[in-house]
Amino acid sequence: VYDDIGNSGCIPLEQCFCMYNGDSFAPGAGYSTSCRSCVCAGGLWNCQKFPCSATCAIEGGSHFTTFDVTRYTIHGKCSYIISKDCQENTFSVIGELYPCGMTDTETCLKSIALILNRGQTTLLIQSSGSVFMNMVYIQLPISTADFTIFRPSNFFIIVQTNLGLQLQIQLIPIMQLYMNLDSSYRGKTCGLC
Repeated sequence: VYDDIGNSGCIPLEQCFCMYNGDSFAPGAGYSTSCRSCVCAGGLWNCQKFPCSATCAIEGGSHFTTFDVTRYTIHGKCSYIISKDCQENTFSVIGELYPCGMTDTETCLKSIALILNRGQTTLLIQSSGSVFMNMVYIQLPISTADFTIFRPSNFFIIVQTNLGLQLQIQLIPIMQLYMNLDSSYRGKTCGLC
C-alpha cells in the first residue's frame, strides 16, 4: 500500500497510519472520548462504543438543544415538560417560560421543577435562586437518599439525583438549564428534550 500520510512509499498494510482530527496515529496507537475508544489497525480505526450520558440545554430563555443535538426555539408563556421518564415515571423536569422583554419573542426561563418518586418529592428552583421542596423554602445544601442539591457559586445550582439525572441551573445573568441524563434512559424519555 502507498503511504500517503507519511510519504514513505509502499509499506505493508499493517504499517499504515490512521488520521483523526488532522492528527496521524501509528498502528496500535489510539484515542478515547467519553463515548468510545479507538485503536489504529492497518490504516483503519477499530472503535468500541461505550454508553454515554446525553445532554439537553435551555439557553437564552428559549433556545433548546435536545439530547440528539436538535436545536429549536420556543416563545411562550407556559409550563413545559422538558424531559420525563415516560415508562416508569421516576422523574419529570418542568420548565416555566414567560415573556421578559419588549416583544413576544423575548422569553425567559422563570423556574425549573424536578418531580421525583412518582410525585412524592417536588423541587422548585426559581430564577431568583430560591429553592422549595414540596412547597417549603429550603436552605442549600441539602442531601437526601434521592438527591443532593447545592450551590457551588452564586451563579449556579446543581441537583444530582440517584437516578442518573443531573441538573446544572445557571442563575446569572439569566436562568439557563443544562441537563445530563444517563444512557439507560435512551428511548424512554419524552418532552421537549
